Amino acid sequence: MVHEQGKSVLQKARLSIHRGVADRKVEMTICRHCTNPKCMDNCPTGAMNRNESGTVVIDEDICNGCGNCKLNCPFEAIIYIEDRNKYQKCDFCIDRKAGPACVEVCPVGAIVLKG
Repeated sequence: MVHEQGKSVLQKARLSIHRGVADRKVEMTICRHCTNPKCMDNCPTGAMNRNESGTVVIDEDICNGCGNCKLNCPFEAIIYIEDRNKYQKCDFCIDRKAGPACVEVCPVGAIVLKG
């Protein structure tokens, strides 16, 4: 749930987790690629952008490691990579033609990419 100008807006993820599949509990933090991403709005370097498919991505060449994106993500979907002093998040494996790796390798089919 995201709070914008006095109202709550539910952000829907393009990846969904089907809980209870094969009697396993699955928990993941997934970037929702929000309509109005606070992480992107608060990036002072412009390292966070939305690509042509609508995916919010971090350009690591521009990221200065300040952490504003992480502080402003209501879903805690951004992680710090200490040895590079950079931040990362799910980008739906944009470099893979087959789509997100997590969908492909999930042993019980609990992760599904929505249209």
